[in-house]
Amino acid sequence: KALHLMINFAKCEDSNIRQLMCEDEILLVLQIYLKKFESDYEVLFKTIKIIRFISSEPSILNKLESIGILPSILRLINKLIETSKPNENEEPINDLLRILYYMSKLNSKRQEQIVLNGGIPLLIHLTKNSTKVIKKVAFPILCHFVQTSDLTRKKLWENGGPKIFLDLIDDDYYQPKILDTIALWLTFEPEEIEALLLDYQVFNKLIEVFKS
Repeated sequence: KALHLMINFAKCEDSNIRQLMCEDEILLVLQIYLKKFESDYEVLFKTIKIIRFISSEPSILNKLESIGILPSILRLINKLIETSKPNENEEPINDLLRILYYMSKLNSKRQEQIVLNGGIPLLIHLTKNSTKVIKKVAFPILCHFVQTSDLTRKKLWENGGPKIFLDLIDDDYYQPKILDTIALWLTFEPEEIEALLLDYQVFNKLIEVFKS
């Protein structure tokens, strides 16, 4: 009942109420719950829901970062993927991704934290193997890493480079964002990206996209 009440407070649009939800003591309790109740999905999913709602308040993000929420979120996503059947637990995974999205949007430091904690292969997996609901959140986070830093681009190359995105280019939903992302990457590493785009298979795939 207490967690259900906290969810109602957390999703309130009044930022003052959300601020009250983010007192240090409450955040530490939520972080403890993420670890203590990992196997109690009812408590865990409600805790995730609370953090998802409060993380949409920009003024709270630094506090969430300071208690080490990003590694915890990535660890929980990994656990739910490993222990769930296909398309199971869509809502909590989506909530966890929303937290990542809110925390990393327009913040290169947090984007690097996600990458250094194994976020790229995780997001690639979700983008290729999950439901549309999850893909729509995971894919934009992945695209952010192209412009973040040399480090994040290096990690993208280690996980497949631009082919991460080009493998999805047959999907009409992703095409515009993929083309924008590749064009942006071209400005950072023109020689490497040009060489890849001139590859026969990649070039033909792009020609087919433009024909359609």
